[in-house]
Amino acid sequence: MDPIEGFIGIKLTHLIAGVAGGTVRAFLSGFDDWISAVAAVVVGSLTAGYLTTPVYKMATANFPVPAEAGTEHAVGFLVGLTAMMLCEGVMRAARGWSKSPKLPSNNQ
Repeated sequence: MDPIEGFIGIKLTHLIAGVAGGTVRAFLSGFDDWISAVAAVVVGSLTAGYLTTPVYKMATANFPVPAEAGTEHAVGFLVGLTAMMLCEGVMRAARGWSKSPKLPSNNQ
């Protein structure tokens, strides 16, 4: 067990995969501002850190995925990148709704 895993309960390699995913997302979004770039890296890191292990175990149990370290790191990268994309979509929807808040009606 590495010191990071013992201290906060996540593997350092998963954290690094999340940082990589966050960095890629920051580059893909064109660096709107530095706060968004830093937030992308933090969200990717934390999500990959805490969700890689269960997603990897589910993937190896249900799909023909090789159970090796490289696959686990790739899953960590994809988990972090996917989480950032979902968070960005939710934030974009919330911003749009805040400009024109309307509840759905049952009148048809």
